[in-house]
Amino acid sequence: MANKLFIQSNDEQYLGALVAGYAAKRNSRQPEAFDVEIMHFRDFPWLSARVGQKFLRGLEHRVWTDADLQSFTPVRFSPPKTMGYQGRAVVIDPDCFAVADIMELFTRDMKGAGVMCRIRPGLKEMPPYRASSVMLLDNAKLTHWDAEKTFGELFEFKKDYLKWIKLEYEADANVGLLEPEWNDFDHLTPATKISSIRPTDGHSPGRPGCRSISRSAKNPRNLVPSRAA
Repeated sequence: MANKLFIQSNDEQYLGALVAGYAAKRNSRQPEAFDVEIMHFRDFPWLSARVGQKFLRGLEHRVWTDADLQSFTPVRFSPPKTMGYQGRAVVIDPDCFAVADIMELFTRDMKGAGVMCRIRPGLKEMPPYRASSVMLLDNAKLTHWDAEKTFGELFEFKKDYLKWIKLEYEADANVGLLEPEWNDFDHLTPATKISSIRPTDGHSPGRPGCRSISRSAKNPRNLVPSRAA
């Protein structure tokens, strides 16, 4: 299929990925027009092969571990190659839930860009940056994307993890910007279309519109966030 939604995951966040996929289908007027694929950490052996090795992250050498809650992050750059550099892909984190029709992304005019994302606002000493937790990809314009190859370069200290996930290696001309509502960090308002709203464990505070996993995990339908009033 020409359109596919990819959701990153590992064991810790697999339930969230299932809910995210269900939400995208449920809230689309054309659910048959796109496929959903969950990209699980275990399905990418090149990730686990590097466990215990040092890689470059923010100019520091860190040890790669599969115990990290977001150990799946490098696979967000794999869809273009997976799809044979054809068609379009939407890539989201497992805590990003579509409350609008995701087909609006698949069919939008990308104005020649290969990737579209939103800018994450700066926070204290951290400047604004391109957020790759939600991306719209035109795969034909991303033939230089090879997640396994770039991941390996982190361990050769040729590439920096933070620069990679912030899309700093991507040419400005190939990056378009999504409206904030397509990756509405920590918010769920009438304007929100995709929001990173994390289900809670019943002990930590949740975010508006999202129920506790401890009460709702038996039925994925109960975990799909609803818009705030």
